[in-house]
Amino acid sequence: MTYNLLTYLQVNNVGFLFLKPAVNVTPEELSRVMVGNLESCFHQSQLMHPLLKTSGKGNVVNISGISTVTGFPSLPICAFCAAKGN
Repeated sequence: MTYNLLTYLQVNNVGFLFLKPAVNVTPEELSRVMVGNLESCFHQSQLMHPLLKTSGKGNVVNISGISTVTGFPSLPICAFCAAKGN
């Protein structure tokens, strides 16, 4: 039995953060957030590109959050907002 499977959709829905004020975020923490939230989506898209292109109808959906476009003064998540921004 042979299957001819095509990939039409890629969904990037990764996200993690540090709940601390921006002045207390270390360079290592910022790097972890950027790698996990931004770079992982980029590299996943690179890997999926040949499959999406072959389908002729490839779509990529990047899921973000309301906190990337709206300020939440009581929720110190600056690194997350930078990495997941629209």
